[in-house]
Amino acid sequence: MTRKGLLLSAALGLCLAAEARAQTQTEPTQGTPAPAPAAVPSLQAPPVEPPPPSPTALPEGDDQIQFTADQLDYDNEQDVVTATGDVRLYRRSERLRADKVLWNRKSGQVVAEGNVVLVNPQGDSAYGDKVELTDTLKDGVVQNMLVVLDAGGRIAAQHGERHEDGSFTVQNAAYTPCSVSDAENCPKEPTWKVTADRVIYEPDKKRL
Repeated sequence: MTRKGLLLSAALGLCLAAEARAQTQTEPTQGTPAPAPAAVPSLQAPPVEPPPPSPTALPEGDDQIQFTADQLDYDNEQDVVTATGDVRLYRRSERLRADKVLWNRKSGQVVAEGNVVLVNPQGDSAYGDKVELTDTLKDGVVQNMLVVLDAGGRIAAQHGERHEDGSFTVQNAAYTPCSVSDAENCPKEPTWKVTADRVIYEPDKKRL
């Protein structure tokens, strides 16, 4: 068995072991209650579909941004584009979808709000309430972030940063390789997860 296979088996084993322990766990002993851990966002994905691949392929190495929306407004004086209604941005292999996007063409800043989901070249989907990033669609800041990994597993965090190299640094985070839905596809809490003050995820290396 390969190392990747061993790691996957170990993670799944932890999920099953945690579920078995949950069924036989006894009541905790009386004592001084431990301080409540800081809350992290839900590991459940919001009801919004990631943007599909661009219908029109750009030439290799082209840095242009493809932009579609129900409504587009352009402020010629400020050089700002405001897009609303199922907004989709494409740049190379990066994809973004949101209800509203403001793109400052002078500064290169892109601010997306409402049902935001960002897909990287590896196929991981990052969800957030609000995303501020550059017009490379690579580096930026995400509030109330959830990353659904293409290879399986999820990372939830109150605050996340995506860097130019594609890596994520998240604060007050939780990670699980376990399923977050039951046999009827209804939401459930994962049987095993890890929480941490700070997590770094490198998509190109599939490493936490």
